[in-house]
Amino acid sequence: MKKFLLILIILSMAVTCSCSIIDKRPKSDLLFSSSRKGFYCSSSAITSAIKPLERDDPNYVKSSWSRRLQLNDPDEYYQQKNSFLFYVDPFGDLSKYTQTGYLRFFINLPKSTNLMISLSNENWAATGKYQFNVNVSKAENGYVEIIIPFKELIKNASNNFDVTKIKYINLFVPENASSETFLSQGEQIHITPFEFWSELPTPPKIHDYINKFYCGNGNKIEVWDRNGVLPESIVVNAFENTLDINVSKDILLQQINHANVISLYTIHLINDTYRSVSKYDLTDEIEIAIPLDKIIYNRYVRAIVIGEETVKEVNLRTENGYLIIQTDTMGDFVFFTGEGQIISTQNEKKETLRVQIDVNHPGIPNYDAEYTVRVYSLLNSQTTKLNTDEFTIYCNISEIIIDKDKICVPASFKDKITIQGVKLYAMKNNDHTIKGFYPLMIKNWSLTFNDEFNGTELDENKWPYDKNIWNPLTDIGRGKTIAASRDAIQIQDGKCILKVDKGTGKKCYHQGNLLEETDYVFSEISTQNAFSQQFGCFTMNVKLPYGTRAGNNTAFWLLIQDEGYATSYFYRYRDTAINKNNYCAEIDIMECSTEWEPIQYQVTEHFWDKDTLKHSSDAIIYTNENLFNGEYAEVSCVWTENALYSYYNGKIVKVVKNIEAYEDSEAYIILSFYGSGYGQENTTWVGSFTDSDIDKMQVSVNHVRAYK
Repeated sequence: MKKFLLILIILSMAVTCSCSIIDKRPKSDLLFSSSRKGFYCSSSAITSAIKPLERDDPNYVKSSWSRRLQLNDPDEYYQQKNSFLFYVDPFGDLSKYTQTGYLRFFINLPKSTNLMISLSNENWAATGKYQFNVNVSKAENGYVEIIIPFKELIKNASNNFDVTKIKYINLFVPENASSETFLSQGEQIHITPFEFWSELPTPPKIHDYINKFYCGNGNKIEVWDRNGVLPESIVVNAFENTLDINVSKDILLQQINHANVISLYTIHLINDTYRSVSKYDLTDEIEIAIPLDKIIYNRYVRAIVIGEETVKEVNLRTENGYLIIQTDTMGDFVFFTGEGQIISTQNEKKETLRVQIDVNHPGIPNYDAEYTVRVYSLLNSQTTKLNTDEFTIYCNISEIIIDKDKICVPASFKDKITIQGVKLYAMKNNDHTIKGFYPLMIKNWSLTFNDEFNGTELDENKWPYDKNIWNPLTDIGRGKTIAASRDAIQIQDGKCILKVDKGTGKKCYHQGNLLEETDYVFSEISTQNAFSQQFGCFTMNVKLPYGTRAGNNTAFWLLIQDEGYATSYFYRYRDTAINKNNYCAEIDIMECSTEWEPIQYQVTEHFWDKDTLKHSSDAIIYTNENLFNGEYAEVSCVWTENALYSYYNGKIVKVVKNIEAYEDSEAYIILSFYGSGYGQENTTWVGSFTDSDIDKMQVSVNHVRAYK
């Protein structure tokens, strides 16, 4: 009997081991994919753009974006039948997977058709064209899944094709393609990224939709709303609070005598509407996500939240590189180690004060950050606004200047410290026990790019000179032409001088070719392919033309570091019910013409409908009697995870709220000074000029800087 049992045990172990081996078979891995920032079609009959797929779109499981190609001119396109070129970045290596791997993508077409695909290296060594069928009757939510074995793709490759350096994916239409068999005018293709898998691809993973809200000071702290309880106007004010840690420690020690406090984070939800900016009262459970590299955490760490009405322990776990806090209360989160039970406490509801600020902005480097507060009394569901003589504002940082309802965080203080935030307290003057506070974040800026223009030549490591750009001669009236030229730019006395000038003897390039001489030249420089970043402060110190009403346009603007204009995006509005399809692709920090009233300039964001590419814009005219006035001024914008702020000499000019960044898009900087309309009869939106205006048509830039 014992021998029989022993045999059963051994057999059982063998089966267990066998199952274990089966479970550990190599799973298919995603090796690399085509780049969102790379596409080319030589035919002007095709327009291309990124089509974002929203998180509530059923196709979001396939990808967060697709490449949209629209046919605008069938006659032109079908004469040439140009291929579509997609970039892989960086180089892809298939050498280990030529027999086992697969290419997978999803495609949306209006009708069933055959297409061809090939792979190529940077030197254009390529595979043969592999034909595949797109059967739209098999589409799921509009998209057909295409899966192709690597070994079939490379079967007819040229001898010098290198499977370790795949750079391009080429898509071809058949020779007999026509409007009847492929695309007719206005029809579109939608293609998700091309994915290279080590084995047969896994099905798209169905995800749980999580509405995420972000902190705007760059610390990557998020709030996850799985239950749909938060309005889209919510932002997160969160900072490591080193100022109040002793107060929080005392509260904790009342329950656990030997607790060891690790850190304190103040985290609040802010309802950031255009009418008011104040703390939001949470009514349901949400999750706070803190990056694990921002906090000390192990399995012994616990946390309590100290809210305005309660103190309680909160549940912690880790997920995808974050420490997750489950809570239905916002406030001060104390992280600690130590044994002992935390007994939840609930304070009796009484009159409290709600503190609001005018703009939840970070300020810019080298300038004071200024705010105006409003204070309301909350008692028995009644809200009463208090006059400035009924309350006192205070905080525990003496350097912050408080004058009744005016708050000033001096540049001399905020630009030199590492404190991330402070509570602005309000106290009722006739009863000092009635209080409230606003959690004000303090942005600690770090310089990421600067040009002080010290030297005699423009630094082409910062402002690359691309002679292959699209820069044709432009007719500006009376038979006169104008084009961009580096010869219109001078570096002298620590300044970058941008000019509109006569074209005699000045070189202009268009798509790599030297243009014939133009009548006039204008100035334009950019950091494209040299510097770009997502989020941060972008600022320029500039003196505009003075003493002239000539027509010109001084522009300080941002575009996405991408393969083309308006093909990717900075952000979308969170309120999708109103602005579901509008995505911002251009930010004009400043546009100004001396032909306009000399006391104003324009701030504009340009939007494109993600489905139709219809253009719209949101512009304001900023007016100031002392605007520029022949002196240098600091013109800036701050792009954060949830807002866009524009500044003139450190003062808020415009605020765009309730936005969400698109993917990992990065902004590069452009400076331009353009002359438009020669002669009064050719006046454009920025006016007109003649030869008599040339001497005064120049812009002086003292510096350009970026911070994060």
